[in-house]
This record gives sequence, structure tokens and C-alpha cells, in this order.
Amino acid sequence: SRGLGDVYKRQLWICTRNGLCKYNRQRNDFTRISLNALIDKTLNHDVTNILQANDSIYLCIINEHLYQYNTKSEQPKLSPYLDNQNINLMCKTIIKDKNSKIWIGLYEGNILTTDSSLKEIKRWGALRNAPITSICVRKNDVWIGYIDEGIDKADINGNLLQHYGINEPAPFNLLSNSIYKIKSLYNGEIWIGTFKGINIINDNDNIAITANQFNNLPHNSIRDITEDKNKGVWVSTWGGGLAHYSKYNYYFRHIKRIPFHSELARNIISSIAEDEKGLIYLGSENDGLKTYNTNNGDVKSINVYNKYGELINIKSIAIDKNQTIW
Repeated sequence: SRGLGDVYKRQLWICTRNGLCKYNRQRNDFTRISLNALIDKTLNHDVTNILQANDSIYLCIINEHLYQYNTKSEQPKLSPYLDNQNINLMCKTIIKDKNSKIWIGLYEGNILTTDSSLKEIKRWGALRNAPITSICVRKNDVWIGYIDEGIDKADINGNLLQHYGINEPAPFNLLSNSIYKIKSLYNGEIWIGTFKGINIINDNDNIAITANQFNNLPHNSIRDITEDKNKGVWVSTWGGGLAHYSKYNYYFRHIKRIPFHSELARNIISSIAEDEKGLIYLGSENDGLKTYNTNNGDVKSINVYNKYGELINIKSIAIDKNQTIW
């Protein structure tokens, strides 16, 4: 193996329901990296989230734990931490904050943290026994989203400050308790993607705006939210395709399937990422990986198939500082 140290700008890494894939742009071919080669044969390969740090990437895998994959040695292993503590390590989400601190959300509500050295992973705490779907750190507050329990806002030490949910009074009431994404924007706003639309929390931590199909959002079921280099906001939906929100016109522009004329064959998009050139990468359900050119509106496919010849589900996309796409 020649490793990955000299090919950062030519390799495309994709996490899928069938494990990890590596795409070589120059050769136009894929290599599937099977975790079965070195770990238990019963491993479920449903990768839900991915984070790159130092020489390793970290894979959140359903029904398993957090796996570490060394990009130099190409060796996967179970991330060694909390071996002697009675904690269910099934993970759903992993993020890195502006201070390079890593936050890991688990299925039973526990949160783990580590610094950028990754030498020691500690238990930060748990505010409720519920699967964590999204974590966002803004200033000295931690925002935690759950599958069916709304959002908890806590201080950096793990003390609950406020709960947001459908039964909370204004200005803390959400459109839905099913949270898929919490995203902090440059202007201090926090956008919350739910099963029934978007709630926008202002700099005073109050819900100030709601967005759904009644005010031009293409679909209520939100899966991902990201902010591009021009401060536009991209929203992926489960059934309505892609939407772009610009601060200049305060309007959601729809980018969705056009029958027989579009590479975006399905309108179910799970994840979004932008590279340094402004190209938008879209992870879709049963329709592989797509790219969207913001200059001319072209949508192109990077087809990745499973062993049955079906296009795979792309659950998560991340782009590191070297512009390697995972």
C-alpha cells in the first residue's frame, strides 16, 4: 500500500451503509475498505457519521461503537476509551468545535469529549436517557438534540439551562421534538432542523423564526443544514430535494428533481458539504453521491454501488482542511 499521505487531494472518502469506500479521481475507480478484515465478523456496517482528526477518521456505526481508522496504516480498530465504565458506546453523532474539542453523542444520552490529541476520551455527562442526533457548541453553551425529546441547552459543565420542545411555552416551543440537525451560523443564529420544519433561535436564545412548507420550504422533514462560504444556508430534505436560503433575498430557492432531465433522481438528501471551490456535495438515499455546481446549476453523479448493484445510501459527508472528502 502507498498510504494516503501523498494523495490527500486525489482521494474521495465516502461512508455508506455498506462500509467505507475510497474513490481515486485520476483512475476513476473505487476501493471498498471492509472493516470485516480486522474486526468481528458480525459488525454492522451502517456508518452514520464521520469525523477526520489528525491521522485518523472516526466512524459512528449503528449497533456498534466508535471505530478509529488510521489513514496511514489503513488499520481500523475500536476506539479505546471508558473500558471499565458501564456505558453503552453506540454512537450517533460526532462533531469538532471551534476549539478543536471533539464531542460524541451516544444512543442512551451520554456525551463523550476529548481534546485534539485524542489521547484520552472522557464522559462529559448526560441530561436525559434518549438517543442524541445532533450537538452544537456556541460560545459557552452546548445544544443537544434528540430523536423524540426536543433540545437541551446546557452550560459547558453540563448543567441544564433550558429545554426546547413542542410543549414548552414561547419562546422555547419547537415545531417538533424530532431533531435532525442543530447548526450555528456566522451571525449568531442557531438553525434547528426538525421533522416538521426549521426553528431559528436568535442571539438571545429565543425562537424567533419558523420555516416550513407554508413559507416556501420545499419539505418539512429536514435532514441537514450547512452554511457556505458566501453565508448562504443549504438545507437538505427527506422528499423535497435541496433548498438554498440567501440573506440577500430571505427566500428558499428549491433545487429538486426534474423528471427525465436531472441527475437528482430522488428528492431524499441526507447530508451536505461544500469544498473550497464552492462545489456542493450531496449524499442521497438510494441514489449515491451528487455534486451541485453553484455557478451553473449542474448536478452530476458519482455512482457507488453495493454488492447487489444498487446505488448506496450516503449518510454523512465531511471535508477536512486538506480538502479530502470523507
